Amino acid sequence: MIAPIWMACPPEVHSAMLCAGPGAPLVAAAAQWSSLSAQYAGTAEEVSMVLAAVAAGAWRGPSAELCAAAYAPYLAWLITNASQQR
Repeated sequence: MIAPIWMACPPEVHSAMLCAGPGAPLVAAAAQWSSLSAQYAGTAEEVSMVLAAVAAGAWRGPSAELCAAAYAPYLAWLITNASQQR
């Protein structure tokens, strides 16, 4: 990327140049990040419900406890990233 060259122009010209820049792609990227955040939040809710069902006894035994323990870091990651990308 080439650094912008600020020549001696009136402020209106610089403002027009800045507004005509890569704003639309940045807005689209922000919308995608927001969408990704919503997907993470939805997935975190689903994983939470499954882990709650496992804890309630839908699946019993040591393997159920191991499964819940294995998914706990993933759930924490989903929750953290869902909140950071809003």
